[in-house]
Order: sequence, then structure tokens, then C-alpha cells
Amino acid sequence: AKLKLFADDVKLYSSFNASGFNCGDLQSSLDRLSSWAQSWQLCINISKCSVLSIHHKSKSYMPTSQPFFINGSQLTNSPFVTDLGVLVDSGLSFNSHISNILTKATQRSGVFFRGFSSRHPTLIKKAFVTYIRPTLEFNSNIWNPTKKYLIDKLENIQRRFTKKVPSLSQLSYLDRLRVLDLEPLELRRLKFDLIQYFKVLNNLTCIEPDSYFHLHYPPSSSRNPAPFLQKSSNFNKSLQSTFFFRYLDCWNALPVNVKQSSSLTSFKRQIKSLDLNKYLKGSATDVN
Repeated sequence: AKLKLFADDVKLYSSFNASGFNCGDLQSSLDRLSSWAQSWQLCINISKCSVLSIHHKSKSYMPTSQPFFINGSQLTNSPFVTDLGVLVDSGLSFNSHISNILTKATQRSGVFFRGFSSRHPTLIKKAFVTYIRPTLEFNSNIWNPTKKYLIDKLENIQRRFTKKVPSLSQLSYLDRLRVLDLEPLELRRLKFDLIQYFKVLNNLTCIEPDSYFHLHYPPSSSRNPAPFLQKSSNFNKSLQSTFFFRYLDCWNALPVNVKQSSSLTSFKRQIKSLDLNKYLKGSATDVN
């Protein structure tokens, strides 16, 4: 079992297959964690502890049917848990998380329009950027969807918000964004992913690049000898929407000078000028 600590949040986890699972290993780790907490006079809040089994949808086994205990109290099995602000479910679909942030963003939008009579474009933009958009983008590297209907649901929050400006209501969505100097939310999430790719590949995070990325180096005689990211041999559709795979094609298509930027600041500046619309799957370009 491995342990992750962040402030007062603790995660114990283990990876296994059905035949090789030993409940005693994880229970032993829980006992050691409990003993450590007691030694340091730290109280574990059992009511906030739970067990989450992350598994492939096609697998019928549920290893967590085996009970686990902390200080004699049995932990509940949960279909999802909130981990540092992100709702994680057993299938890693993040549909529940997206549904949650859509609800929060819609509620905040309603509060704003009921509380303010002004519909001045500057106020509308400031309110959206300050109070609504962060809710829709927090930790998007983790849950950024690739399914069109989810992409459109997220985009519709900004689409409807900007439509509330009377002076802009007759314009198309993209024209409203141009006037307000905003970008489609899907495009912003794409750029966030590319920025994180750059950070990982340049060892600016704690993630080991070789553990997740496979760099292919074409022969020097090829038309484009620059290295590019390659999908691993065990790639399958279930991985398509994950961070390390969903925008590989977009990253590989970036100009070499952009990918080899001298700094993170330089990379961020350069991708601002690139046209990445061909990699958008949603309906951000619709006229309404």
C-alpha cells in the first residue's frame, strides 16, 4: 500500500488484480497509520473516512466488499469520494464531478443576475471571470471531458451568461466572446492541458515523464526529426479521455520552437497565438 499526505488529508491506496488481492495487506497499513496517528496525538475522524474501489466497468468483482477498520470502527464503502475538491467515482468518469460544478455555476449565475440590475459588459465579464469561471475550471487537468455533450454543457454556462448582456444579445456566441475578450471554455481547458504537458516534460512537476509519456525519436533523415509523444502499446479506449492521452495529437502538432520554449512563461505566451480550434470537439463555434 502507498500513502499520500496533503495537509490533514490522507490517502492509502493499493493496485491489484482480482486473484492477487490480499485484504490483510491494506488492513495492516490502516493499523499502522492508526498507530502512528495515536503516537502523534492526532485524532482520525472516522465519519470522514471511506473506502473507494476504482475498477473497470466490465469487472464484476468488488474487492472492497471485505470490511476495513480503523480503531475497531468499520469504514463505509462509497461509490465516490471528494478528493481535494474533485469528486472521484469508482469508474473515474468524473461525470458526477462535472454535474456538481455545473450546478454550482448555475446557482452562482442566478444569484448574480438576481442581485445586480446592471448589465454593463465590463461588470458581466468581471463577475463571470471572478465568481463563475473558477468553479468550472478548478483542477480541470484531472476531469477535462472528451465527450461532446459534457463539453457543451460546460460551455453553455458561459454562453448563457454572455447572452444576458442586452447590447451583445444579438451577436453570435463567438462574437460576444471577442467583444468581451474571452475564450471558449473548452479552448482554455485545452491550453491548461498543454501547459501541464510542458511542465511534466520539462520536470517542473513531481511527475516522472518517463512513467507516463513515451517519446519517439524519428531518424535524423526524416522530414520532421523532432521527437513526438507516442501512445503506449497497451493503449485502449478507456484511456482516451485521460490527461496523458487526450491531447497527444495536439501536442505533437505544435511547432517545434513552441514545444522547446526556453521557459514556461514563453510557452504560455506562444500558445496564445496558435489556432487550436481544430482540436475542439464541442459546439463553441455555433452561431447562437
